[in-house]
Parts: sequence; structure tokens; C-alpha cells
Amino acid sequence: MLAELLDWGAEQGALTAWLHVETANADGTAFWEALGFAPHHTCRYYRAPQPGAGQ
Repeated sequence: MLAELLDWGAEQGALTAWLHVETANADGTAFWEALGFAPHHTCRYYRAPQPGAGQ
């Protein structure tokens, strides 16, 4: 199914395919790497402290 989707995207003019996998998700990373995807960059996310957490 993924191959069909990537082919369709290419037919529509897409030159790249991007996806997001959490860095702690080793199984997810291994899955996508087995399909030929490779890490491009990583992101860090910040959030406001939760009320009452650690205080």
C-alpha cells in the first residue's frame, strides 16, 4: 500500500515524502528505515509545566 501511495504522489508531482517518528520509538524508526526512509533531522518540543507537577 505504501508503494502505491508513493507512486501516486510522484505522479502528482511530489518529489519527497516526509514522515514524523518520535525519536524514542525504536520500532517505528526501524520500520521506516527498512522501507528505505532515513532520518533527516530531529525536533525538540517544549510545553508549559503542568500545574502541581514537581512543585
